[in-house]
Amino acid sequence: MKILVCSDIHGSGLFLEKAYLKEKPDSVWFLGDGIADFIHARDYIFDGGCDTRAVLGNCDSGWYGEYLLEQTVKAGNSSFYLAHGHRHNVRNGIKDICIEASAYGCGYALFGHTHCQERGSYFGVTALNPGTVTRGDYLIIVLAGGKPEFTFKNLAD
Repeated sequence: MKILVCSDIHGSGLFLEKAYLKEKPDSVWFLGDGIADFIHARDYIFDGGCDTRAVLGNCDSGWYGEYLLEQTVKAGNSSFYLAHGHRHNVRNGIKDICIEASAYGCGYALFGHTHCQERGSYFGVTALNPGTVTRGDYLIIVLAGGKPEFTFKNLAD
């Protein structure tokens, strides 16, 4: 299974479309800030061609009732905590989001908000930020067998 993880579209839905067409993932996970662009891509670009998950960010209004500020996802043998990160103070480190992910029994925390690709660990949880898709940044997760494999990418690669 191949998962495209992206965040912080901020009106640049074309970059999400390009990443989707380049990677042809089985699933797309969106980590907030640009939910309207994500919904447009889900409905018109992905067109049912893949599973999708999404959470709201600090720049997303609250009237997208089907989406929450956080969620957990079981994929393969792993559990992932998805959040934008603004409520977890990720600009000052990953400690809070890792503790929250651990409380939900997740080994991985995926977040956005800082617009920078990042990987770190705390409290036994690996935290990853795909960066901002407005600069062409995203993350690919491949689930095959045991542990997930993570690759940071850019559309220019």
